[in-house]
Amino acid sequence: MKIQIVTIFPELFGSALTVGMLGKAIGIGALDVGFVDPRDFATDKRRSIDDIPYGGGPGMVMRADLMIEAIQKAGGHAVMLTPRGAPLTQAHLSRWSKLDSLVLVAGRYEGIDERVTAAVAEQVSLGDFVLSGGEYAALAIVDGVARLLPEVLGNAASLEHESFVSGLLEHAQYTRPVEVSGAPVPEVYRGGDHASIASARRAEALARTRQVRPDLLARLGISDDDRDVLASLPSAAVAITVVMHPSGTPAEWPLEDWARLVAAYGLAGWTIVAPTDHADVLRARLAALALPRRAPAGRSRRARAQAAREAGAAAAWSRALASIQLGEVPPPGPTVEVVWATPEPRPAAKVPEHISGRALVLVLGGEPPEGAALLPAARVVAWMNRLGPVAGPAVVLDRLLGER
Repeated sequence: MKIQIVTIFPELFGSALTVGMLGKAIGIGALDVGFVDPRDFATDKRRSIDDIPYGGGPGMVMRADLMIEAIQKAGGHAVMLTPRGAPLTQAHLSRWSKLDSLVLVAGRYEGIDERVTAAVAEQVSLGDFVLSGGEYAALAIVDGVARLLPEVLGNAASLEHESFVSGLLEHAQYTRPVEVSGAPVPEVYRGGDHASIASARRAEALARTRQVRPDLLARLGISDDDRDVLASLPSAAVAITVVMHPSGTPAEWPLEDWARLVAAYGLAGWTIVAPTDHADVLRARLAALALPRRAPAGRSRRARAQAAREAGAAAAWSRALASIQLGEVPPPGPTVEVVWATPEPRPAAKVPEHISGRALVLVLGGEPPEGAALLPAARVVAWMNRLGPVAGPAVVLDRLLGER
């Protein structure tokens, strides 16, 4: 396979193409990597490849005429590497590995003249971040494509078990020694029962994918067995805690329904702002609602699956109930983002799109302090007065989480 990289810095790739798997692929002739420098097509003494942008703005833009000449000189299926492109996936790499010739277009500066897009077949991005140049993305693609070529990877069977090949993140891996810093290799991997090992690995892959990349599960057609496994696993909590100012006494609070919302949306918890003298009554009601795990019912596959579903549901319910407690609205800070939802129209603060690394506290009701972050009025309903203490929070949560 021939891969041509259009770049003004071919020397950047240096030793990366001479070591490890890439070095092997090139050494056995399975891969040929070449470079086309757009500067070679410049006609001025400085071999300028960029110019100031029309309409003004910071930085310089790579010229369309020189980039197009370089792409045409390279020949083959051209892919531009840009943050605006489609997210790179394993499916891209698999498809490109079957081509005879691939061209990777690496930009620099503030970007590439828009007219160059007409000369490429695709645009891809490594992710939602910005690099100083497309060369780093190009090297990642060269590596990802090369390992899919015949005779390059020593154990071709290992490709079938890697992350994203099956649609899931890869399961955990272990090797000797059997114990490190008090952490042993799980017993199932040391027992020699290959069916049990395969089941354990599948369960780990499902759990890890649900926790880190739930979007992959949404796109993946999982089996009934996988659903049974997921039902038996602890639920992954979204780092959102709901804080409410309910009326009445604990005997009147719809704790069951709040627990269902916690479980349904995978929330981190539910905090009630109320006098501390309600604590004993609240604890008594929660204890009465707690459900014990059911014992395994028989040994048949159907019975085990049913037991797993019941145990998973009971465990999720117990965790949801345990998350309901009395408390106060926490102050915002470096690790906590507090957002208030009120039915009255108010100037709105933008809710953070990503809550990784910061706990989001959603306050329903009460009087927000001066300068508090508020949900936009269009996404807030008069839940306290009209929809009530269950339907109202459900609507706000669905709108909030549905946009993430």
